[in-house]
Amino acid sequence: MSVLFTARDMLATAIEIERSGFAFYSALAGAGKATFTFQHLADQERLHETMFQRILDSLGEAPAAESYTGELALYIKALASGRVFTNTAEARETAAKLAPVEAVHMAIGMEKDSILFYGEMRGLVRREDRPVVDRITDEERGHVLLLSGLLTQMGETP
Repeated sequence: MSVLFTARDMLATAIEIERSGFAFYSALAGAGKATFTFQHLADQERLHETMFQRILDSLGEAPAAESYTGELALYIKALASGRVFTNTAEARETAAKLAPVEAVHMAIGMEKDSILFYGEMRGLVRREDRPVVDRITDEERGHVLLLSGLLTQMGETP
């Protein structure tokens, strides 16, 4: 049996990833854990969610022309299901339990997972939407650098 995974599916998953990231970073900022950095990241996640929603809305009701079957679709599903959080409530609960250093390590892992996911998503969105995915992917890479710098300030190795 083949599995289809469309651009609409990818975008819906990307929106959920960004929502969960927003909830996680907002909860960390609200708990006083590296407040400026985590509030900045929360704001970025909200912006990414909005950008992906615009792309999704622009697709209309018609299914995306591009889709992959077989192994690639299973791989993409595995990337999507491997997210740290499945919903925003879980993201907030986890954030409340983490020590600051643990939070930064988890955030770096989340950002790396997002980079992988968006790299795969790029091939499924319309050509004119790829620069948006590229921009967000670049910003996620910047988040890894920012968080790695924060770890160094905390006396940890990234």
